[in-house]
Amino acid sequence: MSAIVVSDEGDDWFTNSYTWSTILEIAFGAIEQEQRDRYRKYANTIGADFELMPEEVRPEIAGWLLAAIEDLLGPAGAEHGWDKPSDREHLGELAGMLRRMAHRGSA
Repeated sequence: MSAIVVSDEGDDWFTNSYTWSTILEIAFGAIEQEQRDRYRKYANTIGADFELMPEEVRPEIAGWLLAAIEDLLGPAGAEHGWDKPSDREHLGELAGMLRRMAHRGSA
Protein backbone atom coordinates (compact mmCIF):
# COMPACT_ATOMS: atom_id res chain seq x y z
CA MET A 1 0.00 0.00 0.00
CA SER A 2 1.12 3.56 -0.53
CA ALA A 3 0.28 7.09 0.52
CA ILE A 4 0.09 10.30 -1.46
CA VAL A 5 0.49 13.96 -0.62
CA VAL A 6 -1.12 16.31 -3.14
CA SER A 7 -0.04 19.95 -3.00
CA ASP A 8 -2.44 22.83 -3.44
CA GLU A 9 -1.02 23.13 -6.98
CA GLY A 10 -1.76 19.50 -7.86
CA ASP A 11 1.78 18.16 -7.45
CA ASP A 12 1.94 14.60 -6.12
CA TRP A 13 4.42 12.99 -3.74
CA PHE A 14 4.15 9.23 -3.22
CA THR A 15 5.62 6.95 -0.60
CA ASN A 16 5.01 3.58 0.96
CA SER A 17 2.69 3.14 3.91
CA TYR A 18 5.57 2.46 6.33
CA THR A 19 7.28 5.76 5.54
CA TRP A 20 4.03 7.70 5.71
CA SER A 21 2.95 6.08 8.99
CA THR A 22 6.34 6.98 10.48
CA ILE A 23 5.94 10.58 9.31
CA LEU A 24 2.46 10.73 10.85
CA GLU A 25 3.66 9.15 14.09
CA ILE A 26 6.32 11.84 14.48
CA ALA A 27 3.98 14.65 13.42
CA PHE A 28 1.10 13.61 15.67
CA GLY A 29 3.49 12.93 18.54
CA ALA A 30 4.55 16.57 18.53
CA ILE A 31 1.09 18.05 19.12
CA GLU A 32 -1.58 18.01 21.82
CA GLN A 33 -4.62 15.72 21.66
CA GLU A 34 -6.99 18.54 20.67
CA GLN A 35 -4.87 19.35 17.63
CA ARG A 36 -4.55 15.65 16.79
CA ASP A 37 -8.31 15.29 16.64
CA ARG A 38 -8.56 18.30 14.31
CA TYR A 39 -5.59 17.40 12.10
CA ARG A 40 -6.77 13.81 11.47
CA LYS A 41 -9.30 15.27 9.02
CA TYR A 42 -6.43 16.47 6.88
CA ALA A 43 -3.70 13.82 7.21
CA ASN A 44 -4.45 10.13 7.56
CA THR A 45 -3.19 6.72 6.51
CA ILE A 46 -3.79 7.36 2.81
CA GLY A 47 -2.01 10.71 2.77
CA ALA A 48 -2.88 14.40 2.70
CA ASP A 49 -4.64 16.26 -0.10
CA PHE A 50 -4.07 19.99 0.23
CA GLU A 51 -6.40 20.71 -2.68
CA LEU A 52 -9.30 19.39 -0.61
CA MET A 53 -8.39 21.37 2.53
CA PRO A 54 -9.82 24.79 3.26
CA GLU A 55 -7.29 27.39 2.11
CA GLU A 56 -6.99 28.89 5.58
CA VAL A 57 -5.66 25.65 7.14
CA ARG A 58 -3.23 24.66 4.37
CA PRO A 59 -0.23 26.65 5.70
CA GLU A 60 -0.81 25.36 9.24
CA ILE A 61 -1.03 21.72 8.15
CA ALA A 62 1.94 22.11 5.80
CA GLY A 63 4.05 23.63 8.58
CA TRP A 64 3.06 20.88 11.00
CA LEU A 65 4.04 18.10 8.57
CA LEU A 66 7.17 20.00 7.53
CA ALA A 67 8.47 19.94 11.11
CA ALA A 68 8.30 16.12 11.08
CA ILE A 69 10.03 15.91 7.69
CA GLU A 70 12.79 18.27 8.77
CA ASP A 71 13.30 16.06 11.83
CA LEU A 72 13.65 13.04 9.54
CA LEU A 73 16.11 14.88 7.31
CA GLY A 74 18.34 15.18 10.37
CA PRO A 75 19.61 12.47 12.73
CA ALA A 76 16.11 10.99 13.20
CA GLY A 77 16.21 9.81 9.59
CA ALA A 78 19.17 7.55 10.33
CA GLU A 79 17.27 6.04 13.26
CA HIS A 80 14.68 4.85 10.74
CA GLY A 81 17.26 3.71 8.21
CA TRP A 82 16.64 6.69 5.92
CA ASP A 83 20.13 8.09 5.71
CA LYS A 84 20.97 7.16 2.12
CA PRO A 85 21.13 10.00 -0.43
CA SER A 86 18.06 8.63 -2.24
CA ASP A 87 16.07 8.65 1.03
CA ARG A 88 17.13 12.20 1.82
CA GLU A 89 16.28 13.29 -1.73
CA HIS A 90 12.82 11.72 -1.54
CA LEU A 91 12.03 13.32 1.82
CA GLY A 92 13.57 16.57 0.58
CA GLU A 93 11.06 16.68 -2.27
CA LEU A 94 8.21 16.54 0.24
CA ALA A 95 9.93 19.14 2.43
CA GLY A 96 10.16 21.51 -0.54
CA MET A 97 6.49 21.03 -1.38
CA LEU A 98 5.41 21.59 2.22
CA ARG A 99 7.73 24.56 2.70
CA ARG A 100 6.16 26.39 -0.26
CA MET A 101 2.65 25.85 1.13
CA ALA A 102 3.61 26.72 4.71
CA HIS A 103 5.21 30.00 3.62
CA ARG A 104 2.18 31.05 1.59
CA GLY A 105 0.41 31.61 4.88
CA SER A 106 3.08 33.99 6.14
CA ALA A 107 3.37 36.01 2.94
